[in-house]
Amino acid sequence: MKHNMEIPIPQIKDEEIKDIYSYGFNKNLIKNPETLEQLSNPLVYNAIQDVLQATVISGTRSNRQVFTGAGTYTWAKPEWATTVDMWCVSAGGGGGSGRRGAAGTARYGGGGGGGGSVSYQRFPASILGKTEIVTVGAGGAGGAAITVDNTNGNAGVDGGITSVSSFLTTRVGDNGSGGTTTGGTQGGTAAGSLLGVEQFLSGQGGSGGAGAGNSGSTTGSNGLPRGGGGGGGISAADAQGTGGTGGSFSTTPANYLGTLEGGVAGTSGGGNGGNGVNRETDYPMGGTGGGGGGGASAAVGGTGGIGGLYGGGGGGGGGSTNGNNSGAGGKGADGIVVIITW
Repeated sequence: MKHNMEIPIPQIKDEEIKDIYSYGFNKNLIKNPETLEQLSNPLVYNAIQDVLQATVISGTRSNRQVFTGAGTYTWAKPEWATTVDMWCVSAGGGGGSGRRGAAGTARYGGGGGGGGSVSYQRFPASILGKTEIVTVGAGGAGGAAITVDNTNGNAGVDGGITSVSSFLTTRVGDNGSGGTTTGGTQGGTAAGSLLGVEQFLSGQGGSGGAGAGNSGSTTGSNGLPRGGGGGGGISAADAQGTGGTGGSFSTTPANYLGTLEGGVAGTSGGGNGGNGVNRETDYPMGGTGGGGGGGASAAVGGTGGIGGLYGGGGGGGGGSTNGNNSGAGGKGADGIVVIITW
């Protein structure tokens, strides 16, 4: 994405330019404190990306290739390549659907899907082939709505793995479980890696409730995908609950990559959960989770929201009473691969 605003670009060394993407994982990789402060402004970050795409930085050639949309692609190595940086974001897990059951019993909403993981690695170009296979993981499908009385919800599907041949891979975004009479288990965290060491956790989904669903986690590492909110349910006293809010990027703790809201919670009575918020286009970090659907005692349960690009988990579906379908789980978001060659 091109930006036409005039934005002061930090005066940084070539090595620091190469590490800018890693800023989202570990701010200590940026040596200059002034650079770090300026990079806290997303507009400055994006201006630097425009420079990266301009092919010459202090006489150093660079090539940036981005792969989005689930599927298999081929990366071609430039002939002049010396160093290659790779970022992979896996897809988010799908949320589970809610339980459909009798009045006077607990009918839990489905669990929210977990966020995908992010992995980064730098390679000497000499060990890579002339071409490598790039796989972008597909977001996990949400659990289908329940159409038969006295039936537990369907689990969502795990998000797909994102990888570059055998050189760099990711962990899947965990699926949310279907609602039952006792719970709706959320999708768990997925570990990401920096320079070959697993040390970052994505946000887990929120569990489904017999009243209000629980919100997706906001405590994962900066930039890593967030999980979906849990679906709202109905208590044994026939009280219907709201869904949970999708996992977000808040300012507590400080988030250097910008604040993004999670998908809104579905209202009680069968409101649908809102979709998660996408990251900046072609930016190899995570989106927020979809909101959970609301539980409905006398209507169709709310549908979980779709996870935000890239790798956000889908929201869980709301529970319902016999005679009405439960809410379906929301789909997880697809992954992304970004490869920069120097």
